Amino acid sequence: MASCWEVFLLKRPPDLIMVGNGGMGMVEDKNGRGWMAPWSHEVWELIGKALRHDAIPVLVCRKILYPLFLLFKQIGGLGFQMHGQVFPEDFQEQLERVKHRDGLGFADIRFGDHPPPALVRFLSATVPDQLAEKLATFRARKELLAEFAINRELEEDELGSGRRAALYQEFYRELQRGEADTGADEWGVGLRMVPTGGEPRVRRAVGGEAGPRAAPPTFRRKTAGTGALASSSRSPRSTPPHSSRRRRSR
Repeated sequence: MASCWEVFLLKRPPDLIMVGNGGMGMVEDKNGRGWMAPWSHEVWELIGKALRHDAIPVLVCRKILYPLFLLFKQIGGLGFQMHGQVFPEDFQEQLERVKHRDGLGFADIRFGDHPPPALVRFLSATVPDQLAEKLATFRARKELLAEFAINRELEEDELGSGRRAALYQEFYRELQRGEADTGADEWGVGLRMVPTGGEPRVRRAVGGEAGPRAAPPTFRRKTAGTGALASSSRSPRSTPPHSSRRRRSR
């Protein structure tokens, strides 16, 4: 296990180091606007720190994409989303216009000098309770994670988005190949990073592309005057219920 001096020699030391009977946790708190995704630089930087010091990665941030929770489950990490940005009370006057809808409209900004109870429970109960189990999982994936996080530099911020996407896809395939208890992609059938010009989206794909749209359901109705049944692919409420009736003359 690394000494405290070795931890502080990191280029970017972690925000919090948790030491318990089951091992050690590297905690990073990201208070930015962006959503954390499995391929995010911040995630892999945290994984690199955890690898160097035999600790589990613990991420606290505003928002987490669901596939990142699934990735953490596979590699032995933990994540907690705040559902908002938190600033000290002293910043309230400066950021009030940013929060207001006539400004930037960041309505999830909150102010306070004390951590929320849910975060306290997460760090004081959830992390210690799961530390030993998560560390065993993380150690089992250590070689694969080190290859992509450190040797192939997924932890580096300078890595281009195209190169990062390709490396993450390769890592994900290797991770799935190493799952001995499943013959299929249990976590999303090929999670693909789709560039959108802003935040990345996740698309579920089978064989590389999304499947065709399902055909609209077929409804059966009686034909007026005959009692026979006729088929229709329209929803029963696709037209106004009284559109075919004549208006009554007054």
